Amino acid sequence: MRCFSSMIPPLEVVKSLTPQARRNMPYVLAELEVWSELSGCEIPKMDSEEWRYFLMMENLTERDKFVSSFNKDATRDTISDTEPTGQLPYLIKGKDFRNMIDKTYGAKIWTKLKLDEEFPQIRVDCSLLYTLPPRYLSEALQGVSKIVNENWASPTPLIIHINGYSPDTRISPLAKRHWPFLYGPQKGDKHFIPHPLGPSVSSRNVTESCNVPEDQIIFVSNYGREELNETDLNKGKLFVVNAVSDDRIPKSLRETSKANSFRLPIDKYVKWKRGTKSLPSFVTVNILRDVLERKLELGDALIRNIPEKHITDAEVTREDALQIERELRVDILESASQLLKMQKNDREIMFGKELPEVQQLPPTDKRKVRFHRYSREERNHRRAREQVPNK
Repeated sequence: MRCFSSMIPPLEVVKSLTPQARRNMPYVLAELEVWSELSGCEIPKMDSEEWRYFLMMENLTERDKFVSSFNKDATRDTISDTEPTGQLPYLIKGKDFRNMIDKTYGAKIWTKLKLDEEFPQIRVDCSLLYTLPPRYLSEALQGVSKIVNENWASPTPLIIHINGYSPDTRISPLAKRHWPFLYGPQKGDKHFIPHPLGPSVSSRNVTESCNVPEDQIIFVSNYGREELNETDLNKGKLFVVNAVSDDRIPKSLRETSKANSFRLPIDKYVKWKRGTKSLPSFVTVNILRDVLERKLELGDALIRNIPEKHITDAEVTREDALQIERELRVDILESASQLLKMQKNDREIMFGKELPEVQQLPPTDKRKVRFHRYSREERNHRRAREQVPNK
């Protein structure tokens, strides 16, 4: 017999939800039970933060992907034995090698500053890290580290700043583990000093920390209003990339209304064949660096940096079969959810509009209906006769 305690969210989580999320909660929990039946997996146990993140999701595909991630094998991008603390990959090369690369990187950045060529710049927005559960938070922090690593080793580095970083009790321990460029290696020099020309980290947002006009700040997102083109690239001075992957950002927080939010023209230059059409932040930065510094065409930069698994044909693998199964499961869940909502609407149409007054009357206003043998006129006439004194 299945234990259903794992599919009951804590009371404090339910109280913290928005009214819309509370109204949708019965359907989401019903989807969770159907998901368990279809997948043959037990409903995972989630803590309060994971429950809140799960119930706030508005997309059924995202909910299915999130729940399925609990049952995956430990083969995702984790820290390996050769990189035990997520440190910069060059740490294994030796101190002399690191010093040489640091000097090369520093010389290139210093030249930009001396020649007043500090623009264009990359800004990494970390203001949405708090919305992520632990499993996705670690992934996002590693993505920021990859941005710094690949820019550090690039022959044409860009000036990078990190904005909106507010470490709390959840974020700070993971950042110390995955951001050695800021905190230093966990097992290394106790007197570590960050590179003086390395990425600066600030808690302020992008517009507060720079003097660049807003029309020259380009927000690059998969949900941008328009496609990015050469004209936008030429006029932009700051290019803002979110540390949180586009498909992990809650729908209510996606930057879709800003006039200067753009999406990469993937469909124009690349025939996407496999996987979710959402690029990691470090891939987006690599594309921008190739266009801005190496002067590649935008289409060439996209083809050069998008992982081959997304643009090449391949035989059906186990992952492809699981993806097909997942899509079929999502279709069934959507049908079941729509059926529940249709049944609810039918009940409201049949019963909800016939007795609105009875449902809205408070208990004190409900009076007992009395039936009289005589009409009101007859009763008044009888009372008048009784009041006349007998002569």
